[in-house]
Amino acid sequence: MKNTCFIPVGDRFISLRTEEIIYIELIKGVITLVTARKRLALTDGTMALDTLLSLQSFCKVSASCIVSVAHVQSFDNRHVYLTSDLVLPFESGYQEKLQSQVRVLLSETRGKKVN
Repeated sequence: MKNTCFIPVGDRFISLRTEEIIYIELIKGVITLVTARKRLALTDGTMALDTLLSLQSFCKVSASCIVSVAHVQSFDNRHVYLTSDLVLPFESGYQEKLQSQVRVLLSETRGKKVN
């Protein structure tokens, strides 16, 4: 149950494993949790969001999007590519944080012509 949270939907609380969350979107006070199967909108999810952000498995990639690092397939200077063919904008200023949370292997030949 450690990796499970309960999301209020109407008068019920729905179980959701944190590993299922691909990304979290924050727009006009509404927090939307996006999984491969569903989108759950929370109008009062500030506490839940603070809890998720405290986990090392999530990282902010823009002013309105937080991604699950486990669902990041690739990234470049402008976009983050996630599972389920999702692509999100990658704003400057957030790139260093994501790079610090993933292992980036650099090659001495990067950017050089290889024979």
